[in-house]
Amino acid sequence: MARIRSRQRHGSQTLFLVLVVALVWLASPAFAGLVAECGDGVLEGPELCDDGNTDSGDGCDLNCIVEPGFSCPQGGTPCIANCGDGLVVGSEECDEGDTDDNDGCSSTCMLEICGDGIIQLIEVCDDGNGDSGDGCDANCALEPGFSCPQAGSLCLADCGDGLVVGTEECDEGDTDDNDGCSSTCLLEICGDGILQVIETCDDGNGDSGDGCSSTCETEPGAICRDPGQPCVIVATAAPALSRAGLASVTLLFLLVASRHLYAGSRRQLARVRSDRRR
Repeated sequence: MARIRSRQRHGSQTLFLVLVVALVWLASPAFAGLVAECGDGVLEGPELCDDGNTDSGDGCDLNCIVEPGFSCPQGGTPCIANCGDGLVVGSEECDEGDTDDNDGCSSTCMLEICGDGIIQLIEVCDDGNGDSGDGCDANCALEPGFSCPQAGSLCLADCGDGLVVGTEECDEGDTDDNDGCSSTCLLEICGDGILQVIETCDDGNGDSGDGCSSTCETEPGAICRDPGQPCVIVATAAPALSRAGLASVTLLFLLVASRHLYAGSRRQLARVRSDRRR
């Protein structure tokens, strides 16, 4: 009987020790790692990745295992597609198993196409769009009259080559001024604020009455010093008389003069009569 009781006490003690060890184990970080929660953004325990969600197809699947074609270097951040491994995954548009450019698939696994702003081997230009008529056509070939010095930037019209393209208003085959077409291939006209050889003024508008006429001639009483700036009016010319006005002034003068002559004649006649009476 005593032996039985001893065994019972020993069994109870053993069970107590097992329970204590279990509780310590449950509270330990090691146990917490074994029951890590996939998708919480914390890489722990048996997890090979944890990008903060439980979605598959983004590099880290619902069991926090790294998917083929991806690298997941840090917990809580998106996984990265391995460009050059031959697998098209994630944001990759292509993957030929290398990281070479100029083979249709770029070193970042993006399709190399005309209009992406990157000049490939078969391209002469690439202005970042697929439009024609702007210097670089839809096949990334250079259009006549343009230069495209930098990839991804707008092409420039070649002023002076005789071709009117782009923003040019004229092109006479030279870059001379004062011949109707300026050195920047813009039309030279009265009112553009630029003083041409045949102009005596150019105040930047085509209005008359402000010192510089609509034909860019300096008006009477005005001084026009700086092209593109308003003229200064220093004097106002007297208005010219019309023919009718001039005739009226002349008639008035003749009437006044005749009255003076008539009055003088009467005074002279009166003096003669007075002398005779004496």
